[in-house]
Amino acid sequence: MDSLMSWLREDVVKDYSLLGHQYTTTLNSLVDVIAQIPHLTYRKGFPPIGGDVSSDSGWGCTYRAAQMALAEALQRIHGHGQALSAPVRQHILAMFFDEPKRPYSIHKMVQATRRPVGTWLTPAQAAHTLGELTAHRGLGAELRVRVITGLFDPWDLGILTRCSNESFERCHRMVFVFI
Repeated sequence: MDSLMSWLREDVVKDYSLLGHQYTTTLNSLVDVIAQIPHLTYRKGFPPIGGDVSSDSGWGCTYRAAQMALAEALQRIHGHGQALSAPVRQHILAMFFDEPKRPYSIHKMVQATRRPVGTWLTPAQAAHTLGELTAHRGLGAELRVRVITGLFDPWDLGILTRCSNESFERCHRMVFVFI
């Protein structure tokens, strides 16, 4: 118990790994980083989907996980590795509000799946849904969502060769791959 308590001390500098980034910092500072990660969870009371469904409790977990992944990708694209300004962050998060006209709302995701409201999705189905939504929302120049199943060679898919006129760094930021 003492070793756990010393590990959790807020003033001790430690190494942390979070979402592909390494941090050497205190737990307090890491909490500030975690606060910037989009947290999209079950909700209730949103405008009904399909007539009378106004809660995603019991079926929305994969939808919300997909939304969080996409929101994080958009933050990384727009932040270029830096902290986002509050207006940019709010603009990104507003795209996920549960209102029928928002581009990445639960309403748009359900519509894109072409499945009955309240149907649970597999992670692959949720990823394909994101691919469809991003292809139709004007983000095509900023983000490509690819869903890969099985073994693959990214060069065969044309993911990286499409970016031949751009720096590798820019191309790398554009591609959001689900495997």
